[in-house]
Formats: sequence, structure tokens, C-alpha cells
Amino acid sequence: MRTLLFFIAFTLAMGGAMGQSLDFSNIKSAPKLKVSGGLNVNSLYNSYLPVPSQKFSYFVNGSINFDILGLFSVPLNLNYSNRKFNYSQPFSFNQFSLTPRYKWAAAYLGTSSLTFSPYTLNGHQFRGVGFELSPNKWRISTMVGQLIRSTNDSTYNRMGYGLKVVYNPSNFRVGGSILHAADNPSSISSERLALNRIRPKKNIVVGFEAGLNLSKIGQLEIEFSNSFISENSSLLSDSVRTGFSGLFFKTMAPILSKRAFKTKFSKPFFSGKTILGVAYERVDPGYQTFGGYFFTNDFENYTLNLVQRLFDNKVVFSGNIGRQRDLLETKTNGQTRFVAATNLMFSPSEKLNLNLSFSNFKGFVFVRDLIKEVKRESAFIPIDTLNYTQINRNLSLTASYVIKQSETNTQQISLMGAVVDAANKQGAIIRTGQASQIYTAQASYVMGFPKKKFNLSTGYNLNQNRVGGQSSLAHGPTLTLQQQLAKDKLSLSGASTWLVTQQQDGPANSIFSATVSASYVVSKKSNLNLNLLLMNNNVDSNTPAGIPTSIALPATIYTLTAGYSYRF
Repeated sequence: MRTLLFFIAFTLAMGGAMGQSLDFSNIKSAPKLKVSGGLNVNSLYNSYLPVPSQKFSYFVNGSINFDILGLFSVPLNLNYSNRKFNYSQPFSFNQFSLTPRYKWAAAYLGTSSLTFSPYTLNGHQFRGVGFELSPNKWRISTMVGQLIRSTNDSTYNRMGYGLKVVYNPSNFRVGGSILHAADNPSSISSERLALNRIRPKKNIVVGFEAGLNLSKIGQLEIEFSNSFISENSSLLSDSVRTGFSGLFFKTMAPILSKRAFKTKFSKPFFSGKTILGVAYERVDPGYQTFGGYFFTNDFENYTLNLVQRLFDNKVVFSGNIGRQRDLLETKTNGQTRFVAATNLMFSPSEKLNLNLSFSNFKGFVFVRDLIKEVKRESAFIPIDTLNYTQINRNLSLTASYVIKQSETNTQQISLMGAVVDAANKQGAIIRTGQASQIYTAQASYVMGFPKKKFNLSTGYNLNQNRVGGQSSLAHGPTLTLQQQLAKDKLSLSGASTWLVTQQQDGPANSIFSATVSASYVVSKKSNLNLNLLLMNNNVDSNTPAGIPTSIALPATIYTLTAGYSYRF
């Protein structure tokens, strides 16, 4: 508790330091107060919901910025909705954030996110207070707040605080960081605690980083982190722990200590057209930080790095090749494999662009679900972008070619293809149903008439998933039309998608969706928007994103969205 009180006092002191060197030279000429911002109000009607009170929902997004004397910038953001989503998640859609800035100082109030490093605090959302300060050669980041809110099932209320300090002169840098995150045992009732058999956890992560940049020698970077986790912080003990963990842990439960280390060296040649480097990274098995959502661990990489620019930057190649070893704690079943990550960009002319990339490094990515995108009921229903897939290999190719570019007509064609191998290992074994291959292909053609202010685009999408011994296929065409009228005040658009889906050895089903949208500029500061979605659904096993699976959908559903936006 004393550690937390000290940290809060330090955080407030850092915030108070923001106003110690104000520049009042421009106060007379600058306006005393300048206010800008915007408000978006959207309502959504759903035909498929059985309860009349649930058919209507609204979404409010607002932002306002106060500029005080030309010295302070104080932005304020608000998101709110009466929509009750069909899942209980430890994060809230309704959010409030305030981010005042002054020169080298920024404060984060409400719902925000900060990043210290990939191994400590890595973009995790928090509700509280944070600061980023960069006076002269220093970089200071600090936060305190709620990382996860308690839900009714099996999630504790998790609080955290962190600090990162870096000294960064011109030719070197050195710094350190610490993150403290702990579950509140009293945030879940004792009855539900006994039923779920979950225990509160606690995590302390300390990090160190250093860098050296010498033009004649090269650039060297080093990063080290140590994560301490208690799987049951409710077991208190009067005995004193020794070592660093004793400063923060007073528990009888074992403390899991894991480390991560990364270093790399690079040197440019031929006026920066060629960059060569070596890198080493090791992350212990079971390494985890409560400051990130997903983390890849249990690997050791040795890589050579190359960046090569040719033909006046028309060809840019970058790649990492080397060796990766996993199952680090297993001497007999450890695996060593060749790893590579390459990217080739080729632009022989202003009309043609090609990009080819390949990687077999382990990692987490967000994979698009074609069916969920087509069946998404509204742009205001958030997609679960935290639904990551652990991948082992991915290959992608994109190409675009401008067929025609003139004042009266523009035409362009684009192609995209990707192959992703995904697998969730348990030890050295990939069990049945835990390996999958995802094939994606897309072709599109865009034609525009700038003087007539009319655009047309058409395309074809294909997505095939193979999971275990089963496969599914989804494919179909798309068509989009856009037209501007009434001196660009009125914008009309229409889009349609026909998707055919088929499971292995099963009958083919189809999904047809059509959208008509209209936007009207009422004034320079305000807009009206209207959107109608009609969907014919013959797929019984899939429901639109945000729709409870218990609701039996009719064959045809529609949603109507109306909105108003105002900017000032």
C-alpha cells in the first residue's frame, strides 16, 4: 500500500511539473479560449430482435478541444451507447477520455492506453491517469488505473500502475520501466469464487533498455525484462521474502519468474541504401505480462537482417533470416527450425505496384472473417479485434495497376492473395482440430468519372478455411456505386454482396446483403446520414456480429440507421 501511495504522489508531482516553465510571450496576441470539436448521434433500428424495447438503440460519440491562451490543448472524448451486448467482457464500450497537452507534456485522463515496451506495458487499455513527459533529453511515462473491470463470472477487478524513465541524448539512450498489476480478491463474491475455483493474480514486470548510435560503428540496442507472477496473491504470509520480489510480494504462493532479452546491431552502407544487421531474442516459456493482451513466448531467435534499396527506390527488399528454437525447457523434445521474414516492394512505374511478403515467425494476428463482415448489422457495432489467431506461416501478394488516369476517367485494378497457417501447440503436439489453413483471395476493379462525380467498383472475394479434417468455403461478388449531387451536398451510395458458403460435404447456402446510404451536408458544420441494410440469410449456423446466438433469425432482416453529426 505504501508503494502505491508513493507512486500516486510521484505521478501527481510529474503532472504538476507540467506548468513550471510556461511561455507567456504570446498571451496578448493569442485568443484566450478557442473551442473546437464535434458530436455524432446515431440511432439503430433492428427488425430481428423479438423484444420491442431492444429493437432501438443509440450511439453517441463526442469530442471537444479547449485551446487556452495558445498554451494548453485540452481534448475531451466521450463514447456512450444504451446497447447491451450479448457478452460480458472486462472492457467497456462506453468510454470517457481527456488528453490535455502542453509543449512536451501530455496527460491521459479516463480511458486511455500507453506503451512502455513489448515486454512490459504494451498498449493495454486502462481507466485512470497517465502522463507522458519529454523535457529536454528525458522521456518519462507513467500511469495508474484500472486494467480490467470485474464481471459477474470469472474476472477480477485488476488495478495497475507503471513508470518508464529514459535518458536520451544524441548518441545513446538508457532507461528502465516497472509495471505493477494485481487482482482485487474482494471484487468477486466468495460463493462464485468457490464455484469457479479461480484465484487472484499479481504481476510485477521490470525492464531495462539501452541504445548506442555511432555513425562510424553502427547502432546497438539492448532490452531486458523480468516478469514476476503470483498465481494466488490472496495467500498472505508474515515471513519476509528476499530479493527484488520481496519488495512487492507478501504471499505464501510460489512466485514465477520469467525473463525476456532482445538485442540487435545494424550498420548502414552506401549512403543508407544498404543496411546490414544481426539480432538475438529470447523469451522464456510462460513469460507473461498483464500489460499486454497477447504474447508469444518460449522461443529463441538468431537472425541476420538486410534492407536493400535499388533503382532509385523502385525496388525495396527487407528480410530477416535465421534460426528459431522453441520448447526451451525441454532438452530432448526441443525444436530448431529455419525462420525467415521477407518483404519485397516493386514499383517499376507510377501505375504498377507489387508487394510480396512471407514470414514463418510465430505470432498473433487478427484474421478477417468474411462471413462476419458481410453479416455485420451496423458500422457502430464493434468488431472483436482482440480475437487473435496464433500463426506459424503466412504468405501474401498484392498488386495494383492504374489502367487509366485522366480528368474524365480513372480505372484501376487490384489483386490480393494470402495463405495463413495457424496452429495452437500444446507442448510439441498439435492436437486434432488445432491446426488450420486460411486461404484468401480478392480481385477488385474501380472506375471513376471525376467530372460527373460518379464511382463504380466491383470485386470478387474468396475465403477457404481448413480446420482439422474439415473445410469451409465462402465466396461471392460485390458491387458498389457512389454519386455526388446538389453541388456535392448530397452523397448517395449503394452496395450489394452475394456470398455463397459451403461446409465440407454439406449443401451450399447463400447470404445476400444490400445497403443504401445517403449523406446530406446541412451546413459547413453539420451532416445528416441515413443507412438501410437488407439481408437475406439462409445460413443457420452463423449470426451477425453482436446478435445473440439464441435468437432464431428470420430469412430476411433489415436495419435502419439514422445519424446527425455536428462540427464546431
